[in-house]
Amino acid sequence: MLNFLRTLDRRWIFLLMGLAVAVPLLLRFLPPNSATLMDRSVFEAIEDLPDGSRILVSFDFDPGSQGELLPMAMSFARHCGFKRHKVYFMCLWPLGEPFIEDA
Repeated sequence: MLNFLRTLDRRWIFLLMGLAVAVPLLLRFLPPNSATLMDRSVFEAIEDLPDGSRILVSFDFDPGSQGELLPMAMSFARHCGFKRHKVYFMCLWPLGEPFIEDA
């Protein structure tokens, strides 16, 4: 088996990797998306505030964690905007300031 893998042409591996990516995209496969208890509690906390409340949001993250934290921070800020809250942004890390401008 190990000898087979060593002699296998790498184009077959690239083809299999391409199919592994392309097939779910072409079939529009979407994994199930459900809110966790923490997601629901944050949503309800924003909903329970009276309109026009003041909220402080901290963007203390760097570009390395931007991919997972920026979408959450932007959706949080958008939800606060829908409820007409006054949102104040801050960051203690110098790298977080550009993300505030993006939000």
